[in-house]
Amino acid sequence: MKIIKKIVLAFVALIVLSLIGGYFYFDRKFSPPENYLKVSGNAENASVKWVSDEGNPYAALLLPVELKGIKKTFYMQLDFGSPITVFYKKSLQSVQEKFPSQIDFKEDVSLNFKVKNLSISSKKFQLLDYGKKADLDNPNSVNIIGTIGTDLLEKR
Repeated sequence: MKIIKKIVLAFVALIVLSLIGGYFYFDRKFSPPENYLKVSGNAENASVKWVSDEGNPYAALLLPVELKGIKKTFYMQLDFGSPITVFYKKSLQSVQEKFPSQIDFKEDVSLNFKVKNLSISSKKFQLLDYGKKADLDNPNSVNIIGTIGTDLLEKR
């Protein structure tokens, strides 16, 4: 009888330790990184643009943004599935070629941008090796330069 008690006790201890370890693992694994955004102002009546694809007329929602010092409208996808705001490296590289003094980046990028009267800035925007070259010569082009995540909602 004593051996059964020891086995059950060891089994219960193993389950408790696994639950505690699992809690800390998942807490760290699925917690978003620290929010570095600085947000001020209000984005009342911001126009949106829907992007469609073959099977979905509302595939993505784009917000018009203006980078500080650049009088050109760019677009960022509003994505509530993304915990952070990121910029697309390939798109920003093409903007940097035309405006080298406005954008400087290595692994992170420090930028200020606006959505209407809502100013958003950070010294640590992440760069995603994604995107395509921005067509800065065509005034009707839709240049998508990044994704706005839920970290913006946290600061509102």
